[in-house]
Amino acid sequence: MNIKKTAKRIAIAILEEFAVDAVRGFMMEMLSNVTPEHVKEAIENWYTDLWSATPSFYRSRAKILARKFRRFKDRITLNLVLVWLRVDHPHLYRVIVTTPRGVEWLNECLEKVKRELWGEN
Repeated sequence: MNIKKTAKRIAIAILEEFAVDAVRGFMMEMLSNVTPEHVKEAIENWYTDLWSATPSFYRSRAKILARKFRRFKDRITLNLVLVWLRVDHPHLYRVIVTTPRGVEWLNECLEKVKRELWGEN
């Protein structure tokens, strides 16, 4: 077994987890002032352009983060974001999963944000 290859694999695995955790922290911080009422209204009105509603401070930070972690964009999936929401913002998670088309709405929002950050998906 080649020690250098093994060490490299371990380092990449750690970096991948760090990258995903960084994205999680950023996304969950952005949602800290969002209420269940905001989410329900956005779903009911099919407002999916969350990027333009995001303050420029967050958008610029998100672009920096996206450039650093370009190779990990495919790991940011709907199911993963739902897990994060269930753990970090259960009040928002409940609204999304119990409102008709809520999960579909979240997926559309996520795909639009990913396009803004990394280009076409």
